[in-house]
Amino acid sequence: MSDSPLPERVDPLRLANRDGTLQGVLGLDSMPRLREAVRAMDRPAHVGLRFVREYGRMRVEGEVRAQVELLCQRCLQPVSCDVATTFQVVPAADMDAACALEADAEPVLLDNGLLAVHALVEEEILLALPAVPVHGDGTCAVRSSREFTTGEVEAARKEERGNPFAVLGRLKGDPGDGD
Repeated sequence: MSDSPLPERVDPLRLANRDGTLQGVLGLDSMPRLREAVRAMDRPAHVGLRFVREYGRMRVEGEVRAQVELLCQRCLQPVSCDVATTFQVVPAADMDAACALEADAEPVLLDNGLLAVHALVEEEILLALPAVPVHGDGTCAVRSSREFTTGEVEAARKEERGNPFAVLGRLKGDPGDGD
């Protein structure tokens, strides 16, 4: 991919009419919401966008690769996370056009006919971030210990398969003890 910066806004219809592509990089300074969500991003994100028009329908196919630094949720130390995602969106002029799309189409709203490239890339990176960032096994400062063995889990499952009302019976007590 190219190392040139991506434009902030483009005309997707014009690009789709000539099967246009955009390749470039986008730095953290251009993505304010991502800047708040990550600790750092040492290198800019590499982005490739392809504008396609088929059967009268326009779509944008994208690929983003980035490396961000997040906080490990076990040890609260920095952890480097690779983010790689592909996506397809369908530009829509307004909410009515977006609602009229097929159920499986992912709409993206245009602003006066222009696609906000930086906002689109930022959104896709945010969606691709891990829900719970952690270091790999054996590399975290906090050792994750296994609380249960496989045998213990299986024994608990077998116990659960018994009478579901056994707990109520124990709470009520044995009817023969005079309560």
